Amino acid sequence: MKTRRQSPPISTLLPVLLICTASAVLAQTEAGPLKHPHKVRLEGAAAGEWTMDYDAALKAAAENGNPIILDFTGSDWCGYCIQMQKQIFSSETWQEFAAGNLNMVTIDFPSDESIVPKKFRERNELLRDRFGIKGFPTYIFLEPDGKTVIGQEGADPQADPAGYVRKIRALLRRSQSAIEKTAAALPKEQGDTYRQQVKELITTQAALDAWLAAGPTRSDENEIKFNAFVSTLQELEASTGSLAVRARLLSIAGEDSDAYMVLFDKAKRLNKMADAASEHTTSAENWLLTSNPEASDENRKRLDALMKSVQEAISAVESL
Repeated sequence: MKTRRQSPPISTLLPVLLICTASAVLAQTEAGPLKHPHKVRLEGAAAGEWTMDYDAALKAAAENGNPIILDFTGSDWCGYCIQMQKQIFSSETWQEFAAGNLNMVTIDFPSDESIVPKKFRERNELLRDRFGIKGFPTYIFLEPDGKTVIGQEGADPQADPAGYVRKIRALLRRSQSAIEKTAAALPKEQGDTYRQQVKELITTQAALDAWLAAGPTRSDENEIKFNAFVSTLQELEASTGSLAVRARLLSIAGEDSDAYMVLFDKAKRLNKMADAASEHTTSAENWLLTSNPEASDENRKRLDALMKSVQEAISAVESL
């Protein structure tokens, strides 16, 4: 996951969501009805291809062992649905990823009913009720058994295709089939560690979701608790991600995988240290520009301390 940062106040989350929803409605009103740009199969299913044929997708998943994504959408009226289709799902990056990893089903509720064959309309309503869908787009990810929910996502208007694929890869790593596949590719001790950390990741995320659903009030104590949840999730995502990379390397590079992991780890440390150097430099600049410090022994000592931190951060980067 990304470098830690201060999380927004809990009480601001609902207004932000409302603003985003209002923006989507406004965009739809101004732009008028739009059509999704990719083709959707009406019969049959194959990995990496969108289909309205839910039953065929379940059969394909049972055969190829890939998870299923259900895209609950309003393909000709929902602004964010259309944006995600154009920006993410029509990209080569997504299509290459999906081809080997997902069975994709479009559960459509268009304003033009002719878009969806009549035989699928009642079934779509049943699926919406089954998964408790409250808004569009909603993406439900299922195990290959078609019953077990791996996770749920929504629109991410700021995402680029590569970033969204990374996000979905991280989510799919929590599926039982993916956990066992990755763990089996690792040495036994690392495989056991991977299983345990993914379990902790799922448990921590569920605890955070339950806590947020209870509507915690804004307070210093709750801000600390929220940031602790986020910090733990970030650490677990980083650790499980590293082990997943190692598993892939072992399957491809064999004995050379250790050398490649050293390069990965070094690059990550370099990025982290570069971020630290940038933060220290920004702190020094902000103090000089916003505090307007006067010439004094005390301010000279503070400046020396700030610049020492900058130098140490730069030296750490250069030492690599």
